[in-house]
Amino acid sequence: MSVAMGEEKKIAIDKNRYHEGIPSVTVICDAGWSKRSHKHTYNALGGVAVIIGAETKKILHVGIRNKYTVTFATETNP
Repeated sequence: MSVAMGEEKKIAIDKNRYHEGIPSVTVICDAGWSKRSHKHTYNALGGVAVIIGAETKKILHVGIRNKYTVTFATETNP
């Protein structure tokens, strides 16, 4: 992913795209998490996000978050 970020940065420099002296990279972001609704309405404890370079269409970053709870730990490791 760091190679892809380097490519995006080089393209920004070549196209003279700067913001306050720093190369400005255009990105596409998306994120999501599941919603549970069977007899309850609440958000799930995990989610994912991704950042993609607009010029190269390569993945620059992937973030995954899962909340680890005591209840989950107890149920899965009796």
